[in-house]
Amino acid sequence: MVSYGDAKRTDIVQAHIRKQLYELLKTGFELSSIPLSEVYREDRGDGVMVAVPPERDPASLVTGVVDRIRAGLGRYNELASEAARIELRVAVHLGTAVHDGEGLVGTEVNHVFRLLEAGTFKELVRDTGSTMGLIVSERFYAEVVERDTGLISAKDYWRIPVAVKETACSGWVRIFGAAVPAMLRTRELEPRHEAELVSAEATAVSDPGRRVETAFGGAEIGVPGLFELVECALGIPAMLTERGRDQVVEVLPPTIAVVIPRNHDARSDVYQILRTCLDYPGGLQYFVQAIKVFFGGSMAASRLEQMVAQVLPRL
Repeated sequence: MVSYGDAKRTDIVQAHIRKQLYELLKTGFELSSIPLSEVYREDRGDGVMVAVPPERDPASLVTGVVDRIRAGLGRYNELASEAARIELRVAVHLGTAVHDGEGLVGTEVNHVFRLLEAGTFKELVRDTGSTMGLIVSERFYAEVVERDTGLISAKDYWRIPVAVKETACSGWVRIFGAAVPAMLRTRELEPRHEAELVSAEATAVSDPGRRVETAFGGAEIGVPGLFELVECALGIPAMLTERGRDQVVEVLPPTIAVVIPRNHDARSDVYQILRTCLDYPGGLQYFVQAIKVFFGGSMAASRLEQMVAQVLPRL
């Protein structure tokens, strides 16, 4: 709950809105056919941590559960006083947690709370005036949101940087009941439109001379040139492996590395790495330098360097 400890909230109000939070949670899960008796809960004072059994479909968390909580929250706030109104930030992650006898522990538990406390996420919920914001992890986005063919629309999610304590990564946000204001539409907040990407690739085949804008809204580059770079990079054997790609990303500047939407598929992953590098001054040069650090002695790496040199003047 946002601003749970606000001075306007007396002890009576805090007790009231905590009760309402658990009512929203109960309704959200049970109307989504997930009885609360099946889930693990830990009270966190101003919020709740919930762990769902692995046999449950994780997609139902961001369709059934979250949407029903949002609907119930809207009905409650219509009748609530200003002091008793509830605003929520919700974080969802996919992973395994361990119970040590006192509570859930582990890297995945830490990660979901880092997402919840991301400064950009807090600002979005506050500045849009929304009563509820959702952030999902990069893993949840890649394995659930992108792959769902039912009720989830990946276009509803916006990628943001997350930098909290030891965590530096990306998260994907969905803001309910409010449009993301134009002033916040920075490069880090651009929506991901895979349909536009497919359309751009098809256009490149039919009209190779046409220039289109990259999906992140950054510098323009002819799509054939970008896909040629991808193919050239994949000619380096190590780039076909996840470890090889990780090595390259790890030595990129953090401002670039943390916002790359990684993918398990080699071709998609290389495309996302290159596409993100294009959005930052000198990004392609950084990428080439990283390639040279690890694979500089190969003919494939030399070919990639030559191709980047040919592409750069067109930017």
